[in-house]
Amino acid sequence: MFLSPPIRPLIRVCVCFTATTQQVSNLSPSAHFKLSEGMADDEQSQLTRRRTYNVTPLSLFGVEVSGIDLRRPVERETVDVIKEDVARYRLMVFRGQGVISAHRQVEISHWFGELDCPFYNHPASAHPEVFRVSNDEHEGCVGVGRTGWHIDGSFQECPYSHSIYHIISVPSRGDTVFTPLHEVVESLTDEQHSRWDRLYMVADRRGGLVHPLLYLHPVTGKEV
Repeated sequence: MFLSPPIRPLIRVCVCFTATTQQVSNLSPSAHFKLSEGMADDEQSQLTRRRTYNVTPLSLFGVEVSGIDLRRPVERETVDVIKEDVARYRLMVFRGQGVISAHRQVEISHWFGELDCPFYNHPASAHPEVFRVSNDEHEGCVGVGRTGWHIDGSFQECPYSHSIYHIISVPSRGDTVFTPLHEVVESLTDEQHSRWDRLYMVADRRGGLVHPLLYLHPVTGKEV
């Protein structure tokens, strides 16, 4: 039996918008999957007609987005299409967006739900709801997310539904890597799947918070 965690759509699938056209890690356009994967032909056609921007597939999953300026107001229908695309492709990279103000970052984040205020706000952050990260302690919080593979917000009873990153500068080393969880589950042998299905993960050092290792995605219904 697979359990879907309780849903409280906090922002932390991911949406990345970069200040320049610089490559983010090894995210580069590819044709390893079909943009219409999992969609009926008429559904794909309707979505394409509603989409006012362009999408190019990345490697195994995710898309790179062009033809839209997130610094400017975005029509409500376009916002709805972006939300559908985020659920479908799981990773969207908006490259070359320039520097987006902290206030605008928060506005965009509210497209997806209620925001979770950071547990610590760096003095350089221009908005209390923007968690600023850097490899320079004067510019942002350092050492964040360096402990290996993780799901953002898994230390909370309701893990975050989305993560949104505004990438100003990309370091030459220390890639940020994303993995498609559904494909990981699909690659399991029957024996592995049966074992993982019975496991839970401890999400804090005190052992008081646990999550099922496998569950159904609350939007797509796919096993992750």
